[in-house]
Amino acid sequence: MHTNICAQVKILKREFVHSSEQLKYIIYDNSKTEPVKDVILYLHGGGQSGEEQKLPNKLNESFTHPYFFILPHLSEKRAFWNKTMVMELLNSIVKEFQLNHAKIHLAGFSRGGSAAWELAMEHPNVWSSLTVVSGRAPLSIYAHWISEQLPINIVHSKIDDKMPFVEVEKFVHTLKQNNPHITFKTEGSLGHELGEFAFNDAYFDAIEQIEFKGLKEDDFIDLGKVSHRFVYDMRYAQVRNFLKQKVYPCARCVLRVKTAKKLIKAATLLKRLGYKVLIFDCYRPQSVQYEMWKILPDSRYVANPEKGSMHNRGGAVDISLVTLDGIALDMGTDFDHFGERAHRNYKYLTMEQQKNRGILDKAMFKSGFEGISTEWWHFNLPDARTSPLANFQFQCDQHE
Repeated sequence: MHTNICAQVKILKREFVHSSEQLKYIIYDNSKTEPVKDVILYLHGGGQSGEEQKLPNKLNESFTHPYFFILPHLSEKRAFWNKTMVMELLNSIVKEFQLNHAKIHLAGFSRGGSAAWELAMEHPNVWSSLTVVSGRAPLSIYAHWISEQLPINIVHSKIDDKMPFVEVEKFVHTLKQNNPHITFKTEGSLGHELGEFAFNDAYFDAIEQIEFKGLKEDDFIDLGKVSHRFVYDMRYAQVRNFLKQKVYPCARCVLRVKTAKKLIKAATLLKRLGYKVLIFDCYRPQSVQYEMWKILPDSRYVANPEKGSMHNRGGAVDISLVTLDGIALDMGTDFDHFGERAHRNYKYLTMEQQKNRGILDKAMFKSGFEGISTEWWHFNLPDARTSPLANFQFQCDQHE
């Protein structure tokens, strides 16, 4: 076994023996110090032809999602994947690393995509999602073999000269008659070589969106459990705040689903610019609002608890920005600076401070949020005022 550890990212090269066959594979473990959230089994196009899969470019960049990738390839050429062997390999790895059975995603490129379709049919209850890139589609009569609840992402080129686009289009049309969780993306300028598309930001966006499946827009959700895009400095779970006391039992960012979705959208825009969102506060129980009002009964900075804050409604966030390396941007003041310098129209900031506030504002406004005049860090959905007030307490894990 060869192990390469770089910045806590583990790349393992191994061999798995099944009967008389040998299945080599690569493990890419990006969990670092976090528990592994999702497992991705990726069958690449040359995997059954003895070709070692190269890690997609996405995984060699500043990749922050704590995912566990399994990339198998056979030692000798063969026409098709040995699916039984692949499943035995998967089960052995899940057991060895104590991975989450409920979070296994299947992805395939080219002939690996064809094998992925077959695995989705033969083992319908194993997968959390299926992604097929440039893969030959099964005959339409087999569409009903695919689980109606399985989220499926399909990427195919209209000018693919190896796996006909018409066949894929026909199969997708039949699939959509039974399964509402289909995403079909087409490419017109590239041919068959779309393998890298399996691991772009859109792919991980789609995986994150699966967590919202079955939830209503006004339901509450723990942002940390559906997305790993954010950095947290939850001030009210510490004593480093204007209350001088810890008022949250643990550092959780809870939001309504509709708020979380738009915040993830903003985080996607900001990542392209080289930034991550730093979160100070999200949902706030109304009881905490009363404690704040006792100390600072000034409606410019603390909402009257009788009327309630948009934080109490799960529709607001207090945030800033850090670089992808975790360096905080200079915004002119710290969070919860109750004074004119924190106002959005304050004119005496440095050029850098103005620029940083502008970057944050532009991304948040474009994603559907609005701000308030007295706090550069505060953003809320325009309709947050109409959401019901809430006073439930945070659910914390035993170790928190």
